Amino acid sequence: MAAACPSLSVYRIPYVYGSVTVAGDMYLGVPIKRMNVPWSQVDASRTGDGASVALKEMLTAVYQNNWALAAKHLSVTQVEQFGSAAAFLEAFRTNLKKAGTIRIYGRIDDADTVRFVIDGEDELAYRILTFTPAAGGVYILDNSRSPGIAQTIEASIFRVDKTLKLESKVDFKGYTEVSVGSEENPCRPVLIARVEAAPKALLSRDYVPANAALRFYQQCHLALETRHTQQYFDCFGPEGSARMGGTFAALSADKQTAFLNSAAGSVEPTFVLAGGSLTVLYYRRSTGPSTLLMHQDIVGTGTSYQLVNPMTSSVLDDVLNDKDLQTRLSLAASTRGQ
Repeated sequence: MAAACPSLSVYRIPYVYGSVTVAGDMYLGVPIKRMNVPWSQVDASRTGDGASVALKEMLTAVYQNNWALAAKHLSVTQVEQFGSAAAFLEAFRTNLKKAGTIRIYGRIDDADTVRFVIDGEDELAYRILTFTPAAGGVYILDNSRSPGIAQTIEASIFRVDKTLKLESKVDFKGYTEVSVGSEENPCRPVLIARVEAAPKALLSRDYVPANAALRFYQQCHLALETRHTQQYFDCFGPEGSARMGGTFAALSADKQTAFLNSAAGSVEPTFVLAGGSLTVLYYRRSTGPSTLLMHQDIVGTGTSYQLVNPMTSSVLDDVLNDKDLQTRLSLAASTRGQ
């Protein structure tokens, strides 16, 4: 019988633009088994728990300079990159010295990996050590594999959770919950957000959106349509306005016209992730014979809002561009109606 999934620990999802990090009303429920023990007290005695054995032996090897013990938990690629297991161990130990006393915050089990969240008392961010099964039930340290969207969000959370305190206890009535990550994983994280259909009349000058962030977006789009270019550029904040204005001024008249026509072209608002200090508007844009689903980030600045240049990309943007996630969110929005 498969082990039961851990209860979800829920964290606000951070969003980074420029030098600013905000955490709004969008969450990730993480199936993490909370441990909160010194690494030396990790229970590696349970039959079949090769990941705990690997974690404990790797850290023992680091602190005791036992390269032979570490070697069986290293991939050939890692050894080749450093020249030897001993060289890798030395680099690992040098890096861990910065962390101070280490505790294990928790573990996250996927279909094909186990990730331990490491809490170093002298560090402002948690570390994540990823182990994957190899021949003979032995687990190897494997932090080189490309993360999926669930792992990407988790990493962004644990990078800043110690300073921003992202864990939340919220009544999620009225929110939409969407599982993310591989369907092969029996214990999948859950994206939790307020998902709603975008008003069809959003871009009409006669329509007044109730949502203040969407009202700001509408004003920016109408400024673009009426060719009030400086007003449109100002929607992206002082730095964005200066950058976009300078780039625009350097274009020829023909290229300026082409840019404005493209930016103000066929846009169909589709659905919204209403997230407090971060609102995400998804829209469809026609580009020649095809239609693309894109999104615009709208960040609350305290007294107003600011558009984030779609040409920039944060970790959360990479996640929001995932086609499978977009399909699930779009379906959720359509079932909630206007």
